[in-house]
Amino acid sequence: DTVDLVLVPAGTQLLELFKSNGDCDTGTTLQYSLGYRTAQADGVLQASTNYFGSALTDLQAAVTGANPTRYNFVPITFNEDVYITMTVTAAATGVSGTPSITTQYRGIARGSK
Repeated sequence: DTVDLVLVPAGTQLLELFKSNGDCDTGTTLQYSLGYRTAQADGVLQASTNYFGSALTDLQAAVTGANPTRYNFVPITFNEDVYITMTVTAAATGVSGTPSITTQYRGIARGSK
């Protein structure tokens, strides 16, 4: 499964990406990769399913907004609209309740939309 977490507009230099979430796995099996894909029907950007990380396990327990997961990456400028995507690579053992995921980014507008 792939989930679109946040839309980053064209012309943005992405500097920081962070996430908070509920406990999305009652066990310890949930893993995912974090990347991006174009949001434009005529986009030419090559998708990267794991630019921000792979085999990530932080969804296995709740992460509060006061202490979000921060991803370490080389800043990247997108010349077209992109979605930051999460691709599940190992399914959760189980889920209790309805945990949510909040994703935020910080960037600099480098170009016009």
